[in-house]
Amino acid sequence: MRTLFLVLTATAEVFASWVVLAICLMGLGLGLRRAFGPRVIDGDRCLMGMWMGFAATIPAPADLAFRASGDRVGNGSGGGSGYSGTGLESRGAGDGSAG
Repeated sequence: MRTLFLVLTATAEVFASWVVLAICLMGLGLGLRRAFGPRVIDGDRCLMGMWMGFAATIPAPADLAFRASGDRVGNGSGGGSGYSGTGLESRGAGDGSAG
């Protein structure tokens, strides 16, 4: 019986985390919509605001991952990340050379 309680508690905690994340993304998206569009709030705009907030947060970690991959691979020129001109090549790739 204790195991069932622990599983249900963990499930509730995960669900609550997703609810908090959705509310945060919704607030970010509604803020962006308010800055660039109408200020009316209804259910449809809240749902679209959540996805807009999600779309606004994804590029930052993806960009950081691509930039960091150049530090670990090759000579620091993007290292297979597909990025060029990220500024990694100007640092000398950590090999002691001046950029």
